[in-house]
Amino acid sequence: MLSRPPTPVSSVLLVAMQIQPIVPSEYAKGYGTDANFNSAFAKLLQGKTSDFQLKDGLMYKGTQLCILEDGYSLKWIRKAHTSKVA
Repeated sequence: MLSRPPTPVSSVLLVAMQIQPIVPSEYAKGYGTDANFNSAFAKLLQGKTSDFQLKDGLMYKGTQLCILEDGYSLKWIRKAHTSKVA
């Protein structure tokens, strides 16, 4: 037996969470022009197999996110490693 009567579904507070990537989607557009990743990115867009993969527009090698060599690289790495969900 329950210690209190069940709560009707209409009075239950529903919480919706949305997970947003730390790296913005605009960041993903730079793979095509980056000296380190442009050839691998072109192969992915052509559908050729490689060690790289695209997830949500971002490029990964295995489970590691490919970070472009731009002014924001260090900023994204620090944010990813110091966030509360890291």
